[in-house]
Amino acid sequence: LGPLTSQQMQGKWDSWHAGEAAEDASPLMTMQDYGRISSRRAVVRHDAVELPASREASFPLQGEQGSEGSSRSTWEWLQEEAAALSAILALFYTVFVYNSVFVGRILPAMGKDQFVLPFAIVFDVMWGMMFWSWLQAHMEEPGLVPTRWREFCAQSGDSLSVAPSKREWQPGKATFCSKCNILRPERSHHCKVCNACVLRLDHHCPFIKNCVGFHNHKFFLLLLVYGSCTSVVGLGSTLPEMVKLTAMLLRMQAGFDWQLDDVSVLDALLLLGFDAIAGIFAMLFPPMVLLHVPLAAHNQTKIENSYDNMPNPYDLGTSYANIAQLLGRPGWDWVLPIRPIHPLSDGIAFPRGDLGTSSSQLNWFSKGEPVEKLWRIRYQVPIQYHAHNIEQTPVHVCGGCLA
Repeated sequence: LGPLTSQQMQGKWDSWHAGEAAEDASPLMTMQDYGRISSRRAVVRHDAVELPASREASFPLQGEQGSEGSSRSTWEWLQEEAAALSAILALFYTVFVYNSVFVGRILPAMGKDQFVLPFAIVFDVMWGMMFWSWLQAHMEEPGLVPTRWREFCAQSGDSLSVAPSKREWQPGKATFCSKCNILRPERSHHCKVCNACVLRLDHHCPFIKNCVGFHNHKFFLLLLVYGSCTSVVGLGSTLPEMVKLTAMLLRMQAGFDWQLDDVSVLDALLLLGFDAIAGIFAMLFPPMVLLHVPLAAHNQTKIENSYDNMPNPYDLGTSYANIAQLLGRPGWDWVLPIRPIHPLSDGIAFPRGDLGTSSSQLNWFSKGEPVEKLWRIRYQVPIQYHAHNIEQTPVHVCGGCLA
């Protein structure tokens, strides 16, 4: 790419800052072009952060507040806090009522002692997996742009081309975030709630009080699956007793006496509250499973689901291979909310189905190979920039992404 004139650079910046690329603009810019634009931007806007142009320059740390800051209001913050707190209270309320009230008192009083142990085991296992998944999805860092990537960008210098960020497929292109003032890899997006760029961002979930990104997307999916199982098991196992106790409560309102000595009215009310929460979960979790699991089966995020500029370049052809991009190489760890033991991606470079996928590419990250070698091929950074310490990497490991 040749150098851009001052008028071209200013025109590109103005159009990209508004969210659109100029029709007559070159689709890619080098880091030197961004550095020159940043200098002009600093004259117009004093709060701008100048971008470095040399390979030795350092980038702003991920998570630092960018020039525009967070746009979240106090009311939005309170809503998220209330959503997360409500989720925690609902989870612990359900496990307490099911074990202490339903299994501990109601089932024996109804003459169903033989169901106490199996019901308790099935529900507690499902609830435990659901809560473990929620905890992991909440606590796991979703995938902030790593320092290793920033160092790679700095070392690549002007050889790393940067594309304007658009709401469309941009495979193999680094983009610039004007809010964080950093370069970010493919499939990364800025979360306005967290005020940070996240690898393979899907959405921000207030109920886990975290973004759903590359590192915790697996936990979010397991949360939906185990949440669906827990709500169905809880609602189905308590439904007969709930109907009987509701009828007794209505009879008591009509003037009849309470007929169960070992079960109090409070126990009946607590069980009705349990079934109300389980019913809400049963209406929320399964539809979310039907939404997010098909997206994962097509190797798409919720954001990418609206892209239509080209066929999905990351679709590997089968649901099995696509889901493995989130869960890792198939194994027993698929069903546990832990990081994949054998990951098939690092959130920086993803296998491309549109260019052909080789086994060496899919196994690249599980073999412990230096990821920078694959990054240079994916983002078309010439090998000579690093020829002094890293050997040349064959093109086939990236599925022919330079073809």
